[in-house]
Amino acid sequence: MTTSLFSTYRQGENRVTSTFISVLQRLSLPNMDRILQALLEDGDFNLVTFRNQVKVNGPNTIPDAKIGTGHAIFIETKTKSNEVGKFQIKGHLEHVKDDERLLVLTPDESKPSLLSDQPFVNDERLVWSNFTTLAGVVEDILSEEDEPPTEREAFLLREFIRMLQQDGLLFSSENQCLVIAAGHAWQYYEHLSAYLTHPRNFRPSAHIAFYTNRKVQNFVPRIRRTIDGVNLTEEGINRLPKKDRKLATELRKNILKLQEQGHSWDYGVSDGFTAKVLFLSGPKEKETIKLAHPIENNKTGKNGRRVPFTYGTPIYVTLESLKTARKTSELERC
Repeated sequence: MTTSLFSTYRQGENRVTSTFISVLQRLSLPNMDRILQALLEDGDFNLVTFRNQVKVNGPNTIPDAKIGTGHAIFIETKTKSNEVGKFQIKGHLEHVKDDERLLVLTPDESKPSLLSDQPFVNDERLVWSNFTTLAGVVEDILSEEDEPPTEREAFLLREFIRMLQQDGLLFSSENQCLVIAAGHAWQYYEHLSAYLTHPRNFRPSAHIAFYTNRKVQNFVPRIRRTIDGVNLTEEGINRLPKKDRKLATELRKNILKLQEQGHSWDYGVSDGFTAKVLFLSGPKEKETIKLAHPIENNKTGKNGRRVPFTYGTPIYVTLESLKTARKTSELERC
């Protein structure tokens, strides 16, 4: 018998964990795996069983939950920032095998400093994530068009996000930055102060950064306005709400000017392409954050070779880490 979605636990941490486990139990296996793979940044775990308040032999520490697989994922949750305790985590890890994981889930914007120090910093069994990352993965599932969740799954996932919001476990999008694989988009931004792409869903983010030429570029504009789908013909613009028409008309004019100068960019001005448009602060405007230097990519694959920091899938990092990082490995994921 599965546990009730509305947990009977009174303690906040146990209630949140129990609800999380209950939601996972009611999802399809691909969606379960998608959530856990995002939190663990590891796609090798396949779910089989779920347990709350696991009892283990040894020190008096009890993880909030255990997800049984071919190996295991233990979960420890905190509902307040900076509450991770050294004694508790050390006690948990005494029962985690080399091929298992202890997932520490907290509301902190960045990894708690305790987990970045000895004896935990190089322990591959220990993985940290936050509720904002979890909510972002859930939102990605809800917006999936090719394989959308069932109505039942969608209801549970929306209610779960609502609970995380009401409990104050999500941090503001003001400190979340969207990083996209730019290609020519970096040049488009310099000319248009906009990012145009095919219709897709992004998590709410205050800023956007461009990854191109093996670097995260040092101009980080603010996202001022988003239009989810527009054909930049005159007819298409006239179908927009009045508040968006002026922005879209100005963008169309700028693209036409560039075409007159020999650029081949079109983006729906004449070819019928329906674009998602993010209107951004310009390179010289105050809202655009200028980093001291571009951030070099030092991401490597399992074979040790350099791999792109991001392909077509966007990455979300904290704005604070973006301001101080010199290498992509120093960026804190959201």
